[in-house]
Amino acid sequence: MAGFESVFTNEGTPYQKEWKVTKVIPGRLPAHSWTYKNYPGFSEVTFELFDEDNKNRLKLTHTGIASFRTTRISPGTGLKMAGNSSSATT
Repeated sequence: MAGFESVFTNEGTPYQKEWKVTKVIPGRLPAHSWTYKNYPGFSEVTFELFDEDNKNRLKLTHTGIASFRTTRISPGTGLKMAGNSSSATT
């Protein structure tokens, strides 16, 4: 359901993940925003489903990752991002 919101609490880290469903096409596409409470940055994750030759294909697109660029994150906090990288892992 578009508009549904969720908050994830991370023990031992100040980075509280928040997301909101931004788009839904039933059976084809859900998308949600991805942010960290009280930190700059906004991204969107889209999951597109396709039928191909009696199989399913999933295309995952994550836009806006570069908006989380920072060099102020302490090691061991659970959030790892390179200051000049456009990719991140959690």
